[in-house]
Amino acid sequence: MAAREPLSDAEADRLTYRDPDFLSQYLRRDGRIKSRRQTGLSRCQQARLARAVKIARELALIPFPPHRRALEVKGMTGPDGKALDTKSERRRPRRSTR
Repeated sequence: MAAREPLSDAEADRLTYRDPDFLSQYLRRDGRIKSRRQTGLSRCQQARLARAVKIARELALIPFPPHRRALEVKGMTGPDGKALDTKSERRRPRRSTR
């Protein structure tokens, strides 16, 4: 993917939580923020973008990305058919000591 052109001053002013449609072009399909290499933003603009996205997520204007742990565990079930959702449930049982 080619790097984008840097933002003009007018576009840089749109890096606020109030414009979720503009922010969504800087999000990947899974909802995570794209890297600076992909967006072509300066370090300051990328920091403003990250801050705006985090605020917009808290205000439910942009959805949170799915939790990585949920993606890893998805589809894994225990012996009783229930989904495993904690790390402790996936560990081997302890050996008894004599």
